[in-house]
Amino acid sequence: MSVRRSGGLVLPAVAVVAVLLVAPLLLVGDESLRLFVPGRVGSVHDAPLTLQNYAELLRPAYARYFADTFRISLIATLVALVLAYPIGYRVAREARPRVRRAWIAFLVVMLFLSILIRVYAVSLAVGPAGFGRG
Repeated sequence: MSVRRSGGLVLPAVAVVAVLLVAPLLLVGDESLRLFVPGRVGSVHDAPLTLQNYAELLRPAYARYFADTFRISLIATLVALVLAYPIGYRVAREARPRVRRAWIAFLVVMLFLSILIRVYAVSLAVGPAGFGRG
């Protein structure tokens, strides 16, 4: 296969990644650099660019939330390593298909654990005692 032809095969995949990944990231980055107006969702299109939003994150009030997020993610990572590695080894050595399927189902459930942790972190952030309540 020629280099020219293989480039043509890769082009649709690159276009999809650009549209579905890069473009939204650029839009979010642009929005984060716009002046924040309290009580408004999103910024005005001609709002001035500023780094004030990022400077706000350096306040000590946010340090606890960053520390909690880091602590929860570290615990989740350690639990996943301690449980998933031996289970994965066992699945690779298991001869019976039924037992192997059960172990794989357990591992898939563990993959959803990260989503559950994110939901918990968001509920902490915007809950009654979170920074979203002032």
